[in-house]
Amino acid sequence: MVKISTLEEAIIAFALHLEMERNLSPQTCRSYLSDLMDFSGFMKGQKLGVITGENKGLGNFDQLHLRMYLATLYKRKLQKASIARKLSAMNTFPRYLLREGYIAVHPLATVSAPRQDLLMPRHLSVDEVFDLLRDRFAEDIKGKRDRAILEILYSTGIRLSELTALNREDIDFEQALIRVRGKGRKERIVPIGVPALRTLKDYLERRVSGGGKRDS
Repeated sequence: MVKISTLEEAIIAFALHLEMERNLSPQTCRSYLSDLMDFSGFMKGQKLGVITGENKGLGNFDQLHLRMYLATLYKRKLQKASIARKLSAMNTFPRYLLREGYIAVHPLATVSAPRQDLLMPRHLSVDEVFDLLRDRFAEDIKGKRDRAILEILYSTGIRLSELTALNREDIDFEQALIRVRGKGRKERIVPIGVPALRTLKDYLERRVSGGGKRDS
């Protein structure tokens, strides 16, 4: 076991472990190092972080100081995702120290990461969609394709992944219906509006008249 005497030395040893033994990407290693050095700066401010004895453990590296550090992160008004990322680093680092014999107990054993906010995707308003559809598309095959994509998405509300999985035989022009394959390959029948069908038919006819060459 390498003899280390400060928290910073322990962090550097951990960073080398990530790079040399776990073969993590340089970007991941830099993220770990940045987050842990941020914690080291906090410990320095508290006059903590020296390893006691002959490599017998980080005597000052305990749950109380981790909770104090967590409180400072909230005071800095960091986003919950950033706090969770830092806690992830603070969870992995002690496991390394524990395995190497530098500490006897994992200090984050009872510290929970903050509950992350559920971000809802932003959707376009009806007026914004109409503005897009009123926009002038190119008259070539790609322009007709792009307009057909927007018309179908707006008319049916299907996902983009479901749209890209559509085949020609999934479209019933007479009944104005399409067969959609969702998650788990589950199929459902979805109605489609006449304007979208008209635009789709225009695109398909243009593609066929272009010699059947598929460019989308």
